[in-house]
Amino acid sequence: MIGDLHVHTDRSDGSYSPKEAVLVARERGLGYIGIVDHDITEGLEEAIAYGLRLGVTVVPGVEISAYDFKRGRKAHLLGYRLSSPAASTKRLCDPILKARDEMTRFQVATMATSGYPISIDEVVESARGAPVLYKQHAMSVLVRKGIAESIYGPPYAELFGKGKLCGDEIEYVDVFEALSAVHADGGVAMLAHPGQLDSWELLEELLEAGLDGVELYHESHALADHKRIFAAARAWPGLVLTGGSDDHGSLGSLHAMGEIRAPLGTLEALGGPSALPHPFVQGLVREAGAILRAAAAGAMDVGMKGGNRRDLITEYDSRIQDFLISGISACLPGQVFMAEETDREVCDAVSMENDAVEAPTWIIDPIDGTTNFACTGRDFAISVALYEGGRPALGIVYDVMADEMYTAAPGCGAYVNGARLERSRPARSLADALVDLSMDSVKVLGKTMAVDGTLLAMAGRGHRALGCASINICRIARGRLDLYVSAKLSPWDYAAADILLAETGGSSTTRATPGEGGGERARRFYAAARSESMLNEALRTLFGSESAPA
Repeated sequence: MIGDLHVHTDRSDGSYSPKEAVLVARERGLGYIGIVDHDITEGLEEAIAYGLRLGVTVVPGVEISAYDFKRGRKAHLLGYRLSSPAASTKRLCDPILKARDEMTRFQVATMATSGYPISIDEVVESARGAPVLYKQHAMSVLVRKGIAESIYGPPYAELFGKGKLCGDEIEYVDVFEALSAVHADGGVAMLAHPGQLDSWELLEELLEAGLDGVELYHESHALADHKRIFAAARAWPGLVLTGGSDDHGSLGSLHAMGEIRAPLGTLEALGGPSALPHPFVQGLVREAGAILRAAAAGAMDVGMKGGNRRDLITEYDSRIQDFLISGISACLPGQVFMAEETDREVCDAVSMENDAVEAPTWIIDPIDGTTNFACTGRDFAISVALYEGGRPALGIVYDVMADEMYTAAPGCGAYVNGARLERSRPARSLADALVDLSMDSVKVLGKTMAVDGTLLAMAGRGHRALGCASINICRIARGRLDLYVSAKLSPWDYAAADILLAETGGSSTTRATPGEGGGERARRFYAAARSESMLNEALRTLFGSESAPA
């Protein structure tokens, strides 16, 4: 996949809106872009969501206006994959934004009093709603009026050069503080274009302080710069090398987006949910979630499956399922689907455990927690899993009302709204655990397995019953629940969340419930825990051994 990891939008000193940047990326055949506006992360969520719809991965980032105070030089720092809302970075950068806006307004006033035909209103209009005014916005007014031929032509140097009419600079933040802020927000920190700012001496010090990588390909870099960066990469194994066009759109770009690209494999080196397969599916799931949010706020038709008042179905179960299957099929022909509300029989061979199935198999629960959806309008999820050859490939669980998108793939980690979930889990025993076990499952355990489920409920510190399997499993992965047990799940209830659990070091087990028979619609016993030791302790409490009856 090819990409450009240095793109600016009109949230700082670029001319593209966040959506326009994504659209341009798709038109130029890019699989991903890194949006790194100066000192601000506004607009990233909009770009990410739009990118999911268009099949373009947006790597959220920022370019911090930092300074090497030891040598008296600017030293920009790129941060990628910051967790939202990136509180540490925002706290560091907000004073820069305020100072920059005030400086630009002062410079415009100075230009006006010195005879330049420019006003602050014209500059604000040129900025197209940007939260901060830049000197590039002022220059665009002069270009429009024919005073300058380009943003960075001779008038720019005459106005903003050191010691010139508008040559005053704002104070930047310490580059080591910027590095700490990016890491505090869970991000990956890269030194931007060291060849342009002569940051070579600083580079070694930043590497010792934990710098993650260096921008290799940039419009200002020549072969000699590339050699110095490659030498650093040999000396520091694991150093991530990036690259990009530094495209500002019409506000002074030398290269168009995609003309300078990141090295192959950079996206994977940065890690994150964007490296997961088929990112467009996340966009489909978000669109489906928007439909359900609107439905939850109004009246709906609710029915019962087989006359069971505890097993509800709404008009939206089939609607969302059809929406997801159609959307996936349109982009990926030849797929197989196992879904809760399908009207057609699916071959018994199509299962998560059968590696004889060659076609990619999507396991979909359009509304996990339909009773919650119909009765309370919350605590329900959309669950989508992809299995290839009987092995997990992708898991997506969307907690609709919380607007929390959980994603995972084997070896790629697990994420919630782009923030990586940690694998480490403190050791806990069952006695300290919060357990989710419903009364229905207690009843089924007694009827089909001849065990007393209340023993497990009472063994923990407390028990709950949320009524949504996929959210419960995700909460275990996130460290917000310790143990979940159900005696009546189907594959679509846990297929996606189970991938997330595995990527965070959790453990699970599943068995066919005795007397249920086989096939995709058979209810199953399922248990998940934060650790294998806790899971085994729970199984011993229920069955007297570390396995459920086969």
